[in-house]
Amino acid sequence: MPGLSIIMKWLGISYLLYLAYDLFNAKVKNFTSSNQEINKSSLSFFRDGFLVAGLSPKALIFFSAIFPNFINFQENYISQ
Repeated sequence: MPGLSIIMKWLGISYLLYLAYDLFNAKVKNFTSSNQEINKSSLSFFRDGFLVAGLSPKALIFFSAIFPNFINFQENYISQ
């Protein structure tokens, strides 16, 4: 499927561009004052972890290669 590889390539390119844009717009932090605490909710930790791990091209290719081996195409897809 040459179309799938092209889509995965462009998804990887867009992910790298997003990371570059995020790094370019990052604010410089002052690390000299250590008495400030960062309060983050558990939802923001989950969101950050999902964006980093779940949307990486390596993870998408890995799961798209592994999961079809465990799907029975003669049964109901939703129950699997």
